[in-house]
Amino acid sequence: MSPDWTIKANVLIIGGGAAAVRAALEASQAVDNVVLVLKGNDLGSGGSTFYPLSPGWGIQAVLELQANEDSLEKHYGDIMVAAQGMCSPTLARILVEEAPKRVLELESYGLGFDKRDGQYVRVRGCFSTHPRCFQVSRVRKIVSTMREAVKKANIKIIPGIMVIDILTYDGECVGALGITRNAEKVLFESKSIVLATGGMGNIFKINMNTPDITADGQAMAFRAGVKLANLEFFQIGLGIVYPLKNALFLDRILRYHPPVFNTKKERYLSRYLPQEVSEVECLDSRSTHYPFTSRFVSKYFDIALFEEILASRGTENSGVYIDLAKIPDKVRSESALARIWYQWLDKLGFIPERDLMEISLFAHAFNGGVCINERAETNLPGLFAAGEIATGPHGADRLGGNMQTACQVFGARAGKFAAERSKKRASIRIDKSQLKNLSDKIDRLIKNKDSTATLEILINRVQALMWENVLVDRDERGLNKAIQEVQQLEKIYSDLKVNISGRLWSALAFKNMTGMASLIATTAKMRRESRGSHHRRDYPNKDDSFNRTIFVQRNRGKTTYWFDKFK
Repeated sequence: MSPDWTIKANVLIIGGGAAAVRAALEASQAVDNVVLVLKGNDLGSGGSTFYPLSPGWGIQAVLELQANEDSLEKHYGDIMVAAQGMCSPTLARILVEEAPKRVLELESYGLGFDKRDGQYVRVRGCFSTHPRCFQVSRVRKIVSTMREAVKKANIKIIPGIMVIDILTYDGECVGALGITRNAEKVLFESKSIVLATGGMGNIFKINMNTPDITADGQAMAFRAGVKLANLEFFQIGLGIVYPLKNALFLDRILRYHPPVFNTKKERYLSRYLPQEVSEVECLDSRSTHYPFTSRFVSKYFDIALFEEILASRGTENSGVYIDLAKIPDKVRSESALARIWYQWLDKLGFIPERDLMEISLFAHAFNGGVCINERAETNLPGLFAAGEIATGPHGADRLGGNMQTACQVFGARAGKFAAERSKKRASIRIDKSQLKNLSDKIDRLIKNKDSTATLEILINRVQALMWENVLVDRDERGLNKAIQEVQQLEKIYSDLKVNISGRLWSALAFKNMTGMASLIATTAKMRRESRGSHHRRDYPNKDDSFNRTIFVQRNRGKTTYWFDKFK
């Protein structure tokens, strides 16, 4: 097989978000010919970092001059409490200790953090004991700052390519194969590769991700024999489905106890609460954090909302109604997030005193993914990972703002150690038979007959199965249903045919989505307890006998799952 074009790199970074940019910047300080390949058409056009309906960034760090009663040890302690035994103490310690320097570096790039009266604005991130989460409430500023930093570093950006698989030779990572929307095959030969492709949100029908987030990196890594872990743990949060689509909900509003009801105008929450928990207690608890967790009584709010929708008492948008008429006006100016949020509503002509909002549950960021060591390297030599694709720094729950911290800390480490490794490699070799096999699979997809309509149906079915059965309130029956049907859908992939002008990328993404959906549902089935973001209605309590992480790996075509502890 002869590719349409070949690109050689010392360090290849796959992805275009915060972790990818940070890795590229770090690598470029040590070696030349650093290449950043994007699925999108431009840096900033996709990925969770640049999610268009996000009010900005939050990043946790303890700066010495701003520490007050906070400390590195307290930051670390918060991570370990939230993780509930499911994270790597080593990686968590690295994250905490290197976070302050990474924040200051972001400022040196020109990213100005929000300030009030000359002081940093810091909020208390979800599940944190201290306000150490620095804020950037201007998404456009984030995009422009990153673009300028990459430009100054002379990093080569190649947009519009979907990387579809990792290439190996003699047990090491040596490159990757990508494809353009016009089916041009692109061979990347690289001495080191950093995966920074983000999460897996689009496996679910309702999610808080851009459309390009389709589990590509996780699926590629898994097929290459890389270990994955913690796949059952991911953030599920409240979002708006009307009047704005797929935007964050302002959770703090719940402390004012607004009425929430179904299409029958029933205030249903009390039906789901145990006798010892009041509606006020549940709402107050839910107002303190964005993601769902089984640790607090706030869980009943999400479970009730979800069960009402599944019982066909939700809206056409798969949501429930919330009445904001009596929310005090002062809320509008309580924070940068609140100001931006209300600006969105004002632009849409939405009047809280008159109109009803619809909210639902969204799949958001994953705490699990590709396993990395302290160098941000996977078990496949030469393949590194950083950002949401990588697991270890987080566990069953994750502190609000710590994902951006992980992007900066482990993005920098991935770039540094990938560059160091590339210096030690004189040359690389490509396995031509492996390359031909991958190319042949693409060719079999590209036919004159177009299955675009069928493909759309298949993708929608995967997303519906996962949202309905693997979101909150999981049980054995639903998980079995998801596993069995997703595996059936996987088999259909070999029969798909798409023409070049059709949806080749979507067909490739469908393969990644089904593969990872099956792994996620299986790990959720194996964990017969409730812990952090993982809740089982048939096993509603935390069980110490499950105080180990679930790992999964593919080796010689066989998938193996096992329980073990992070190092």
